[in-house]
Amino acid sequence: MAIDWTLPALLAGFALAIVVGWRFGRTGRRTMQLLVAVALIGSATSIGDQLRYRMALSSGRTQVVAGPVHDFRPAPFKGREAFTVDGVPFAYSPDLTEVGYHQAARDGGPVRPNARVRLRYVHRTPDVTDSFGNVILQVEVLR
Repeated sequence: MAIDWTLPALLAGFALAIVVGWRFGRTGRRTMQLLVAVALIGSATSIGDQLRYRMALSSGRTQVVAGPVHDFRPAPFKGREAFTVDGVPFAYSPDLTEVGYHQAARDGGPVRPNARVRLRYVHRTPDVTDSFGNVILQVEVLR
């Protein structure tokens, strides 16, 4: 699992835009400081989550489930793809930058109806409706 720099890069770009706006008099100093702090905290949180999950994967502190994919609901144009494996529910959005696996079947992802897979995942408190709190860290297609 490689670190995804998309969200930190977006937040850094946002912070740079705020600093440039402040420099040219379009943003107040306090507003600039607040927004840059938010961008930096968001970047650090994203990278921290990614490193924590990477360490869990490398040290074997993940949960594992294997079997055929059931109850598959493909991702609509904008929305979440959802399915279960051995009764464990999973959902993710290919349109959001999320930590963990989020490649939809429509984009070439290997999770499809009745595919046999082994998933390594961690559970966290769900922060998005229908996420179930299960973050997939590794997908292995079984033959």
